[in-house]
Amino acid sequence: MNEILITNNRMPVVCECNYFTTTRGFVHPSRTLPFHVLLYVKKGRFYITEDEIDYEIPAGSIFFMKAGVHHYGKHFIESGTEWHFIHFYMDQDVENIKEYQGFVQPICNKEKMEYYMELPKQLFDMKNSEITTKIEEITALAQSPDLYKRWYLNQKTAEILDDIAVLNRRSQKEVSLSDKVAQYLIKHIESNFCADDISTEFFLSYKYLAATLKKEKGVSMQQFHNIARMQRAAHILESTGATVSEVSETMGFKDSLYFSRCFHQMYGMSPSKYRKLKYEVEKYRPREV
Repeated sequence: MNEILITNNRMPVVCECNYFTTTRGFVHPSRTLPFHVLLYVKKGRFYITEDEIDYEIPAGSIFFMKAGVHHYGKHFIESGTEWHFIHFYMDQDVENIKEYQGFVQPICNKEKMEYYMELPKQLFDMKNSEITTKIEEITALAQSPDLYKRWYLNQKTAEILDDIAVLNRRSQKEVSLSDKVAQYLIKHIESNFCADDISTEFFLSYKYLAATLKKEKGVSMQQFHNIARMQRAAHILESTGATVSEVSETMGFKDSLYFSRCFHQMYGMSPSKYRKLKYEVEKYRPREV
């Protein structure tokens, strides 16, 4: 209930970020805030009621309170309780923005990559995780004398929220049939596409498997396989000195000219031109000193 949505086309705007240890017990105040709240309980236990739903937040848990929703406490929060919090604004208007589902397709310059994901209401057993370490770091930064902390707080908060949303999505999502097929295709990208082998692997008709993958991934099975092969080929071209013929052979193509045509169809240029372009980009990229 009352989950917060985040998008990849705008960042959260932090208005307060801090860490507290209570020396006296208290009951959480009754209030309706204009901003969202990320609460990380490091020690002790919080009790919050939001929109008439009671939540118990033990140590190691992360909890979100949504802007504009009334919340209050019913139970006593003990002395010695420690918590970090981030107050932030985040526009909840996602009209004309699609929910992110995960994509294998290559990035296209004409594609408008605007998506949203939902934050979980609560995450348990997060103590000593990478996410809670980042929360502790950002609250420390907020209280530091660093002159540029206000510049970085929004970006670092966005990274934390992104990590939480992706972790939640991955932990909740069971491995679907389409994901299993996708994993199989990626595992066998150095082999030629064979519908019979795929059908035998899953003990299901190819037609059914292809329809399932198309419905959930948005591409045909052969397109998925070709995309994965070309992405791997592009990586080899970028990171090694292998010739186009060697890359073609590595990816299971018997004809290097056919490989080049497939590569051109996906990237709009030949493998050799792709490598040259990437080399020129790296050549003139500023180096850290």
